[in-house]
Amino acid sequence: MESFNSKYSTWFLPLSHKQKQQYERLERLVLSFNENLKDEVIRAKDKYNLKVRGVIAEKTGVSLAFRTKDIDTKVIDGKESIPIKVVDLVPLSLLELFDKFDDNHIELLLHYRRMKSASRELEFQIDKYSTFADYHLKSTSVNELNQSISHLHKLIKEVEDCGILEAIQKLGPDLLGAYFLRDNRVELYWLCIGLCNILHDLPIEDFTLVVLIHELAHGYTHIGFDKDGNKWETEDFGATDLRIVEGFAQFYTEMLCRDYFDQATKAFNALLTKQSTEYTEYKNWFNEKEPDKYEKGRRILLKTRKNKIMKYDEFRHHLEKIREEF
Repeated sequence: MESFNSKYSTWFLPLSHKQKQQYERLERLVLSFNENLKDEVIRAKDKYNLKVRGVIAEKTGVSLAFRTKDIDTKVIDGKESIPIKVVDLVPLSLLELFDKFDDNHIELLLHYRRMKSASRELEFQIDKYSTFADYHLKSTSVNELNQSISHLHKLIKEVEDCGILEAIQKLGPDLLGAYFLRDNRVELYWLCIGLCNILHDLPIEDFTLVVLIHELAHGYTHIGFDKDGNKWETEDFGATDLRIVEGFAQFYTEMLCRDYFDQATKAFNALLTKQSTEYTEYKNWFNEKEPDKYEKGRRILLKTRKNKIMKYDEFRHHLEKIREEF
């Protein structure tokens, strides 16, 4: 059973000299597409931070503050706020992956979507070659356009065959950010957000929003107080099956994108492509159009925390019992 502790214990260790060089190499290539990338991520984080926190608290039924019944005073375990920083880091897994490829492969990867779009446009121009004859005056032949398409197809195939694209897709949503359970903080990795923006041709704001929801969902499900003042004990949270811990974060991210931040749904689905089980298993919790999913999710969350449910089979047993009650 893989847990939060076992998976992330080595993801964010300090960088070696070689890894720092790898980071600078990746930063240089990505910033060549958008030199204002970091500022755009910061603006998106600031824009959605409070609203995301509000809807997560509402739908999970937990709060970062707890008022006792006897006195009107907040009792806080640790920090009332989960701090969020946009930082100059990426997971080590990404640096290790990019270390296997030269600059040419990485640069081709960054141009992958553009090459696909250019190929489709050239195909359109060939299809309309006769229609547009008055405009191009036969300055370019159909054969030359086909040669251009063939060239692009070879480069596209090189990206797909070398495995770099699929390997990045398998790294998961936490490629873009991380929740640190020991000090209850969130980091957003602007360089990775920019990388996804380039690879998927979707807005930076949308990817920032998705990772913001995902990581804050980790934070709220972990340290948020229920009405009785209970929370998920840190040692239990860290030792729980990832299909449960990541499942809650993914469940709430998908639901909140659908109901409150619909513009980010495409970005969420793009990140879900070819993901490992811990990020996709939550889709088996409920039927697509099943009613009362928020309430059922809230109940299984609180039961999981209170009863120290760490194994996935036990979790599914309790989830099915809750579903039967409706």
